[in-house]
Amino acid sequence: MSLHMSIVAIEGNRLADFPAIWRRFQYEPSDKPMEGATWETATKRETPETKAVCYLDGWTVILDPELVMMTEDAACAALSAEMSARIVGVLSEGVSASYGFNVFSSGHQIRGFLAVDGDTVEDTGAPLPEEDGIDKQAVSEPDMLAVLAKFGVHYDRLEKCDEFVVWKLDYPEDDAPEPGDPMESTASVEKKPWWKF
Repeated sequence: MSLHMSIVAIEGNRLADFPAIWRRFQYEPSDKPMEGATWETATKRETPETKAVCYLDGWTVILDPELVMMTEDAACAALSAEMSARIVGVLSEGVSASYGFNVFSSGHQIRGFLAVDGDTVEDTGAPLPEEDGIDKQAVSEPDMLAVLAKFGVHYDRLEKCDEFVVWKLDYPEDDAPEPGDPMESTASVEKKPWWKF
């Protein structure tokens, strides 16, 4: 079974910066976070907006089953400047064969790559050493996990982590669609796409 996951990694221990980080991405916590969660609990999706965070090997890692945070270029760039930290986002979605990564530093996106069903739909910035060896014409899930590992975030270590903090999140009231709004079913798709063309 292929992954359906996006990971956003922020350099350094940023656990104390939540929920402010959520607000940067237009979320509001809807409940107290659950601490000390295992991988199984962290990856259980009650809603797409349920996200999990841990600190591992020098990175604050966000599991984003909604697949949108890494595409929020302005939020990632601003956060990288505010925190003086690199931010790495990786997408692996096997059903649509969508694989990509973004890297932000000092308030700018320095690299972006996304392939959907074998077609490159984004390729911005100069290639980085962390992506050496990837065949961009046949990019795959193992390639994305390899890129993540070269930055220092090892997926197999994430699977063994038992220190996740699980957050149930909502969109702020002014961003939520009105009940009965004919655009209700498409509002979040238009606001937060998980790929860019």
